[in-house]
Amino acid sequence: MKIELTPQEVALLEARNIVFAPGQDYAEDDALALLDAVRDSEVYYSQGEDAETQRLYSQYAALGDKLFALIPEA
Repeated sequence: MKIELTPQEVALLEARNIVFAPGQDYAEDDALALLDAVRDSEVYYSQGEDAETQRLYSQYAALGDKLFALIPEA
């Protein structure tokens, strides 16, 4: 499957050193691994109390939801 992300979403991945190859055809297992990495980042930021940490938490949560919606259910 192709995963289309905005430049802002790609920047989020790069900020956490999450490998993403634009234009790559992702197998289901690879897409799930990407989703896991994004969810880990979401959890990392979920405990923060300042505005910037909460903003990042929301952005990773939205990105995780987007990726989850793209992965077909088995």
